[in-house]
Amino acid sequence: TAEVVHETLIRAWPRLRSWMDEDREFRTWQERVRDAMEVWHRSGNDHGDRDPDLLLRGSALEQARRWLVERPDDLHTALVEFIRLSDRTQQRRLDRDRRRVRLLAILLVLAVGLASFAALQLNRARQQSRLASSRLLAAQAISDVGTGLPRSLLLSLEALRLEDTAEARNALLTGLQSSPHLLS
Repeated sequence: TAEVVHETLIRAWPRLRSWMDEDREFRTWQERVRDAMEVWHRSGNDHGDRDPDLLLRGSALEQARRWLVERPDDLHTALVEFIRLSDRTQQRRLDRDRRRVRLLAILLVLAVGLASFAALQLNRARQQSRLASSRLLAAQAISDVGTGLPRSLLLSLEALRLEDTAEARNALLTGLQSSPHLLS
C-alpha cells in the first residue's frame, strides 16, 4: 500500500518528483564523498598521517564546493572538514606549482641570458683570434718583402682575407711597391 501511495504521489506531484531527483543527486554525491573520506581516514599510519592524494581534487572538489555553498546545513561536520581540507591542500598544491613554474621561468631566462653571453664571448674571441692572425701574417709578409716577394704578397692577401686591418693593407701596399713590375 505504501509503495502504491508513493508512486501515486510521484506521478501526481511533479514538484515533489523534481525535489526527489535533486535530492537523489545530492545524496548520491554525498555517499561517494563519504566513501572517499573513509578511504582517506583508513590510509592513516600510526602517526595519524594520511595520504593527501586521496583527498578530493579536480571536478570532484569543484562539485563538493558547489554542494557546500548550496546545502551547507545538509552536510555533516566531518564531511565539511574533509572538503575544506581537500580545498586547502589543493590550494597549497597550486601555490607550490605556481612557485615551481616561476622558478623554472627565472631559470630559463637566466639560461638564455648565459647562453647569449657565452655566444657573444665566443664571437669576440673568434674576432680577436682573426685580428691577431691577420696582424701576425701581415708582420710576416713585411719581413718577407726583401726575400720572397710572391710569398709576401700571398701572406698579405691572406691577412686581408682574415681581417681587413691597417697592418694587412700596409703589408700588401709594401709588397706591391717593392715590385713595380706587378703594377704595370
